[in-house]
Amino acid sequence: MINIRNVAELKRTLEVGQNWECTAFYPDGTFKFSLGIRPLASKSTVQFGFMTDRGTVSYCDYPKASEFQPIENGFRVVKSDFITLEYKHRN
Repeated sequence: MINIRNVAELKRTLEVGQNWECTAFYPDGTFKFSLGIRPLASKSTVQFGFMTDRGTVSYCDYPKASEFQPIENGFRVVKSDFITLEYKHRN
């Protein structure tokens, strides 16, 4: 089980090849869609990327500290007026 408490710890924890499940929610918390389980394909100091079903890499910027929420075995990226993305480690 992975316990990530902040963005700095997130950067240290992510490793290429790990599987993560990404789920999106509306601002009110209702389910929007699931991207399924995807392997981490790329990691740098400013962004990380997941392999897509089409074989390309989809990049994400690391969240700001104010947007980061730790959860059991993962983390959430919360944007107040946009969707919330939830990432859970699945290895």
